[in-house]
Amino acid sequence: LSQRTLLAKVQELALTSTRYTKHPVTPLRDVLFDFMCILSSNKDSVCHVWKSGFMADFPKLEKQKAEPERLVHWLRLVIHGSYTSYGQRMALTIPHILDIILESCQKASVLMLVRNLVFNAKCHPKLLAHSCILQFVLDCIDADKLKQTLLALQALYYLARLSSKAKTILKGMECRNVLVRFDFASKDKDVGDLRTLSDSLLEMLS
Repeated sequence: LSQRTLLAKVQELALTSTRYTKHPVTPLRDVLFDFMCILSSNKDSVCHVWKSGFMADFPKLEKQKAEPERLVHWLRLVIHGSYTSYGQRMALTIPHILDIILESCQKASVLMLVRNLVFNAKCHPKLLAHSCILQFVLDCIDADKLKQTLLALQALYYLARLSSKAKTILKGMECRNVLVRFDFASKDKDVGDLRTLSDSLLEMLS
């Protein structure tokens, strides 16, 4: 079996496992998507996953009101791919990808994806053109959810640092007010990274 034939067979099985709500082999679906995630995380193989057209089924499944459990698999696959420059660019070629992920309940996963996309300048135009992405990230700064807040601050900080347009937009969204209101002093846990990112972002937006 050639590598391409094997990949095609795995993709066929993975699609079958997500197209049917009562697919009898749920553990198989997990294994298949785990395998696809491994491929997507590798800079040498991620292109094969995208060029095969496999990801084209992502929005189709969502339009069919796929159950949240199935959307989680696809979102995880996109996130794994977004750790590579190629995967970052390809993620935004999925039709309505930003709208789809914002409708999901996986807030931490969505934040992680946006944070990864921020590192690729070619992704900035679509991220900044979307009416809700930046507001979503800003709303994720929550005093009771420090890990979530860290992802949000990383996304905002690097976007402002890498894009002057983003910096201007964030100033208009009163991002500074949100950061100033965030109370670090009330936290018992180590918030050093959060404080550093917040202070640096405040300085950039001043």
